[in-house]
Amino acid sequence: MTQLAPLRSLLLAVLVFRTGCVLLPFFGLYLTEGAHVSAGLVTLIVGCFGLGGLLADVSMPATLSRLSPGRAIPLALGVQAVALLVAAVAAQPIALVCATVVWGFCYEMVNPACYTLITRSVDAEHRKVAFAALRLCINVGMGLGPAIGSVLYAWGQFSLLFLVNAAFGLIAAVLVRKWAAGYEVPGERERTGGNAWHGSVRDEARFWTFMLTAFPAQLAFALPSTVLSLYIVSRLGLSPLVAGVILFLNAAMVVVIELPLNIATAQWSNTRAIVVGLLFAAAGFGMIGLHPSLWLLVLSTIVWTIGEMVIGPAFLGYVQEISSPRLLVRNMGAFSGGVNGGLLLAPVAYGIVTGSGLPGGIWSLVGVVLLVSVLVFGVISRSGRGTGSAQQPTTTE
Repeated sequence: MTQLAPLRSLLLAVLVFRTGCVLLPFFGLYLTEGAHVSAGLVTLIVGCFGLGGLLADVSMPATLSRLSPGRAIPLALGVQAVALLVAAVAAQPIALVCATVVWGFCYEMVNPACYTLITRSVDAEHRKVAFAALRLCINVGMGLGPAIGSVLYAWGQFSLLFLVNAAFGLIAAVLVRKWAAGYEVPGERERTGGNAWHGSVRDEARFWTFMLTAFPAQLAFALPSTVLSLYIVSRLGLSPLVAGVILFLNAAMVVVIELPLNIATAQWSNTRAIVVGLLFAAAGFGMIGLHPSLWLLVLSTIVWTIGEMVIGPAFLGYVQEISSPRLLVRNMGAFSGGVNGGLLLAPVAYGIVTGSGLPGGIWSLVGVVLLVSVLVFGVISRSGRGTGSAQQPTTTE
């Protein structure tokens, strides 16, 4: 589309960056089999990626107030490359922990900075199309990345996982800097500035109650990207290629099905969509713990991915629905922080539950917790309507 022409380099950069994210799905597996790190330290180190992302979410408003997004993204990707190279050669756990925190911080910084760039560079009437294109690039990249990573891992080229991830990030940094030089307006500020950090007691109570209810789902959807490959190879005894195929299936479904699925359910309220999404997620993750087999793994992935596609836009819509305009930016940032909190705690929870010998492991437990979340959310959603915002949420993840 003509309105996307000015964004081609930026969108290409996002596609390159996400395609290059070959390491994260196999990081825990690499630490276990390639670096021979103990099981307890593996979950701690992988969880530090989420900690870095959480720190990025907290510091992002201050970062972008001092550094333009067009400069912040290349800087983050450059530092990410250094962190990945340090992690590749690190011999001490403390070095791995520090490098992983920095890596997670730089990785997460790209998303809100890209959202800000598009918001400042695209007319209001074209932003929805621009963000849809951005989401498409993200999901195509996140489908290709694990597939490439699984081949490299199965080939035994562990060092290439780090090098490819770093190299693709640097290429994306060059593309973003080139784009920003021509289209970013220095010093431009969005009219949403002056975002408040505190609301009324009612606003705060509704939002943070929702956050507590949504967190089990954020934790559940963090499991595939952090520990599913470890589970498939170490617990099921299957090839790393299977892990790549499963993750590719998830991303491919999102790319092909999510838009028509959400068009078909456009008349659903956010509450109804969240409840349906939670039920699909509970069923999908619970199925993994029933009987460890390849075909059940494929079927369960299809089911929980449907839940992900329904619940993702609905969660963002619900945050907008219960947020006053002056709190919307803060609440969106807090919700993103919850996603990274899930990335931080998912591998830790996996390690604890796996070590406890619980039948069905973390997957059965997550299924039960998500069913409880359905009941809790049904109760809190009846507590009146929040002060909504007329605009559509501009974040897509």
